[in-house]
Amino acid sequence: MITAKKSSTTTILCFLIGLAYLTSNASAINLFVEIEPIIKGTTYFVNYSTIINHTPQKIWTYWEDKGSVGCTNQLRIDIYDGTMKELHKTPEETIDSLDKENQNRLIYTAWSKPTPFHPGANNNLITYWYPYNFSANVTAQFRMYSCNEIYKKPPFTFEVLNWTRFPDTNKTQKLFDKINIINKDETHIEITLTSSEDITNLLILPEKYPRGWIFEYAKITELKKGKETKVNIPYTAGIWRPATVTLAFVTEDGTHYLKKDYLIDKVPVTDWLSIFSAISIILLITTFFFIAYRRHRSKTLPDKDTVCNKKPQTHKKIPKTSKN
Repeated sequence: MITAKKSSTTTILCFLIGLAYLTSNASAINLFVEIEPIIKGTTYFVNYSTIINHTPQKIWTYWEDKGSVGCTNQLRIDIYDGTMKELHKTPEETIDSLDKENQNRLIYTAWSKPTPFHPGANNNLITYWYPYNFSANVTAQFRMYSCNEIYKKPPFTFEVLNWTRFPDTNKTQKLFDKINIINKDETHIEITLTSSEDITNLLILPEKYPRGWIFEYAKITELKKGKETKVNIPYTAGIWRPATVTLAFVTEDGTHYLKKDYLIDKVPVTDWLSIFSAISIILLITTFFFIAYRRHRSKTLPDKDTVCNKKPQTHKKIPKTSKN
């Protein structure tokens, strides 16, 4: 019995020593797991109104990042004048905006705000279009930009009805006391606006801008009466040039509408470094000439001590000689 106890004790002791050894070695093991970079995502639906009348069209989708690489996504909706039949497309085909015929029918491109997606993240991406005083059957082409990939879905058609009522632009003009563009450069437009009454869900949409540019929209959920609100509208120009942009100020319910044209141009920037350098050079040159002038003057003028210690000259009188 004593031998059996000693044997079991020895076994347990050896097990504990071996476990401690394995644990100490395991803590020193570095595991390197490499994940293959994959750009992948899915949109489950595209939401829009099949018929719109005097209100902005809201086109949005739900995107889920299923890859291993985080991406910034941006939704692009191209709107063409005409049905898919008129565009000679079937529902399964995508529309190529580079086709000459279709490019002539392209009437608007709407962009969502760029939204970052980490792997596994999901979010909504939203675009707007406001067809003021316009009625037709139109076709929209869906494109999702994700990193360097472009995902397409079949085009869809909706109807813009003849407007039964129009927003009073004069009333809207009086409503906004001040709409000022305070900053504009190659990346964004900054606007301040003040309203004479409370407004909700005000959209600022780029109604007209150069083709090929990416122009985002802005939304003010609540605009307080008499309170100045600052809005930033980013844009991206492939090759920048001065251009006139038309911005539409419209509420989501279509009650208020106003459009304004703005010239986008570079804001002259004061180059303080160049100005400081020029002033420094002028001061340096002036100092140099002043020192040179003082040295030249000191050489031409007599020394002060010499002038003070110089004895006055005495003139000898010449005696007069008498004439014989």
